[in-house]
Amino acid sequence: MYIHKKTATQDFYYITNKNESREVQFEGLFKIKGKVPQIWNPINGEILSLKTYSVDGEVTKIPLTLNPKQSFFIVFSEKSQSDLISAKKAVDKVVDELVLKPFNGKITFVDEPEIKPVLFNNFQSLTKSSNPEIKYYVGLAKYDFEVEISKDFIKAGQRNYLKLGKFGSTAKIEINGKFVTIVWEQSSEIDITDFIKQGKNTFIISTTNPWRNRLIGDLIYPENKKERWFSSNLKDNGGKVLIDKNSFLLILGLGSDISIISKELPVLNSNK
Repeated sequence: MYIHKKTATQDFYYITNKNESREVQFEGLFKIKGKVPQIWNPINGEILSLKTYSVDGEVTKIPLTLNPKQSFFIVFSEKSQSDLISAKKAVDKVVDELVLKPFNGKITFVDEPEIKPVLFNNFQSLTKSSNPEIKYYVGLAKYDFEVEISKDFIKAGQRNYLKLGKFGSTAKIEINGKFVTIVWEQSSEIDITDFIKQGKNTFIISTTNPWRNRLIGDLIYPENKKERWFSSNLKDNGGKVLIDKNSFLLILGLGSDISIISKELPVLNSNK
């Protein structure tokens, strides 16, 4: 899916992968010539100058890959490549990585207070729980945990990024009592340099989770079914069943390892 907006000198395309669980790869065809494309990341503000694209007559062709639920802007400018600000891509020059090993970890099921909080020491999808109320939970799951960061990890001249793996629908991040951001893209990297410190750090990550799993759970355990309202049908216009007892479950909560990565500061070049 995409949205196109045009100004006097630039063309903006907002492109998104609406699939919850599948990466998509395709060749984007843009009816534009004589302009240079960049990718603008709305999550962290990074700008990436594209090197791999071609122009065929009136059409610019760009090979694209989007992670599940990922979105970004493709911006075409009339300026030459040397005139555009180019920022280092996020994956450039990782110099250190700390895989988070949480302690004092607790998950609170905010929208189902009758479910008691559970303790945890690793990150895995709530769908692996043996408790049906947790396995098919829908609502806000709040993860409170502490992480120890050594004095050798935080260094001048480097930025530190929280690297989220797979999670539910969205993730709200708070560190040491301060709000950081809300993300919806899988495998997001969030700059947390100004929020972490040497020693003990307190993290709160609150995930929202998809209705789909709860609907599947209600079909499997009808005796636990509550009165619920939703706008989507369980069948399409042709009568085909979209969700049944055997439908696959989407990831709930924080579904994979989380780490903090350190990168050298990007060098920005701007020629006016």
